[in-house]
Amino acid sequence: MKIKTPVALAALFAALTVSSSEMSAAEFSSVGNFGFLGGQYLYAGAPSSLSGNLSLGFSPSVKFSGSATGILTYSGSYRGAKEVAQLAGGGTLFQDAQSHVGSLKIVLSPSKKIKIRPLVSYRKELLRETLGEQWTKGLFDYDKISAGAEAECEFSKKHSAAVGADYFTLAFPNYVSLESRQTADLGREQAGAKTLDSANLMISARSSHAFGRKLKLRLDAASVAKNYPDQPVATSLDALSATQKRADAAIASAASVSFPFSFSRDVGLIVEPGYSYSSLDSNQNRADARKARFIADYYDYNQGAPSANLHFIFGKKPAVVTLGGSLSSRNYSSRPVQNADGDYLTDKIYVNETLSTLAAAYPVAKDLKARASVSHLKSESNMEYESVYKYNFESSAYFIGFNFDF
Repeated sequence: MKIKTPVALAALFAALTVSSSEMSAAEFSSVGNFGFLGGQYLYAGAPSSLSGNLSLGFSPSVKFSGSATGILTYSGSYRGAKEVAQLAGGGTLFQDAQSHVGSLKIVLSPSKKIKIRPLVSYRKELLRETLGEQWTKGLFDYDKISAGAEAECEFSKKHSAAVGADYFTLAFPNYVSLESRQTADLGREQAGAKTLDSANLMISARSSHAFGRKLKLRLDAASVAKNYPDQPVATSLDALSATQKRADAAIASAASVSFPFSFSRDVGLIVEPGYSYSSLDSNQNRADARKARFIADYYDYNQGAPSANLHFIFGKKPAVVTLGGSLSSRNYSSRPVQNADGDYLTDKIYVNETLSTLAAAYPVAKDLKARASVSHLKSESNMEYESVYKYNFESSAYFIGFNFDF
């Protein structure tokens, strides 16, 4: 599958074709970050063995001129704590994971108020469902290749806005649908082999605003058109479309406000309430041959999530303690509830998640911070059938470690 991004590639070419005089005056710099957090994860009340999270980032940059800068970035992480990820229509529990991302971004400044940022990137995600599973052999490992560009305008020191477009592909090299090896006349949407692979076009916009000396507002929005070239649309209990493939339209938006309070020279508080909304509209249906049930618009949902963070600031260095929480509610418009035996009921599925977090950061030295965090997630749903996906669970985690900038 070819990635067609002529605007992004043209901007990259223009940025890289600088004159020899500009190259001779180029300024080189780099920044990096290393972090370690050790702790424990508890899933459904059962504690795991002690584990750790590692992260490493490195970003060299070249300033070709006052209007062109190239930034090469690597970001890698190992997550030793268990996590439930939404990858194939429901929550799947993973024991640990690795992530590796490489990107090249060019920052062009044709004027003082306008910045254009073409970007290409590659991401490798490794997910293990069991600790005995070999790395790079995970069923849900995936590769993400992305190319795009963003244009930002700073209208004033207090107001700015940006729009962007990105084309990216998601490929799951180890995933082959079991149903693809069976007869294709059952109407099962997983009859294709690479049913999770997709080609995606994302259009995004964001803006930030400052009012007075303290109040700040941030707005974000994005729409993603997702196409699955190897996933045919189920048209009935025993039929698949010969021509139509699955296509999703996803929308996400978020708004957050930041307002600081100063109680003394060394004590302060930043209040950050927010709200996010997301939805998915898919043409894909569901054919459950085991229960002889055809469900139209199986994947469609709407989700809202209010959130709040309180950042307590102490001392001149300073130390920061953050108390946060969010409450998300996802409602499937057409997916019916099933009892523990898999029998369908009349109500539609909802999933409510409550997340509570407590984190602290203390500057030990100029570039070294000690960190600690505690989190608790509770997922509740009226869905009782969980032989494949997880809907009802509780998880907690605590970690302590450090973060070093270089």
